[in-house]
Amino acid sequence: MKTKYTTDEIKAIVDGTGIDVSAITDVDQYEVGRYYYDETTHEEKFRPYTMDEINAMLDRAEADIAAGRGIPDEEVWREFEEELAREEEYELAEAV
Repeated sequence: MKTKYTTDEIKAIVDGTGIDVSAITDVDQYEVGRYYYDETTHEEKFRPYTMDEINAMLDRAEADIAAGRGIPDEEVWREFEEELAREEEYELAEAV
């Protein structure tokens, strides 16, 4: 499984999705995975997700959606916009 992507590959992946990729300029590699603590070396290490793990996550998400669990996207956006407004108010108050 490929876990590292070049900038051009990332741009190709998100092309046509409506995502603004102008911020993706200095990206050399992109990895999808998680960090874990290695008991033998006592270090935090990165381990990419396997395709089976990714597919299992997708299956769980699809089952949750089918069962009516989760948060509607409208609510997520509303909460996000409220959080942004709170942050903006805080920044304006700090600037005064």
